[in-house]
Amino acid sequence: MASHLVGDGRLIPVLIVDTTARPDLDELVRVHQYVSSGDCKSQWGTTLGGENQVLLHLEFIRPAPMTVTLGIDVASRGILIDSILMTQALYLLPGRPGDRFMTKQNDPRVLLEIPRGDFVVVWEKILRSVMRKKFRDRGFDRPGARAATEEFILKMRELTGFRLKK
Repeated sequence: MASHLVGDGRLIPVLIVDTTARPDLDELVRVHQYVSSGDCKSQWGTTLGGENQVLLHLEFIRPAPMTVTLGIDVASRGILIDSILMTQALYLLPGRPGDRFMTKQNDPRVLLEIPRGDFVVVWEKILRSVMRKKFRDRGFDRPGARAATEEFILKMRELTGFRLKK
C-alpha cells in the first residue's frame, strides 16, 4: 500500500497474520480503530542455529497489552522482511489461512512503526546468504550466484523503494 497521508508516499508492506489461534489479536486490531493511537515496541531476531527464519517480536502496550512473536520464512518472504526493514513500518492485518490482500483490503488493520536498529546489518548477511543459496540451487556457479544475488537485491529495492509523487 502507498499513501501520502501515511509513509510519505512509500509502499508500506501489509502482513496478513493467521489469527485463528489468537482472537485477542483480532480484538486488538478491532479496538484500535476507535483509539487515536497506540504503543508497540518491536524487536527483530533470528532463530538459533539458522538463518531460515527471522523473528519479529511485537509488544503492544496500548490500547491493550499483548505480546506476539512472528516467524517469517526468509526464502519465501524475504522481500516482505526487506520491505519492512527499509520502510520501518508495516500494516498488520488479521486473517485466516489462504486470505489475500485483495479480498481483505477493506478490513481493519494496524499501522506499526518497526525501527530496523542494528538488525539491518544482520539482515544484509542473511539475505545475501539465502539468496546465494537459492541461485546455487538453480544451477548458478559461485561467482554467478553472487552476481545474481546483488542484481536481485538492487532490482528488488528499486521496486519496493518506489514512492508516490506529491
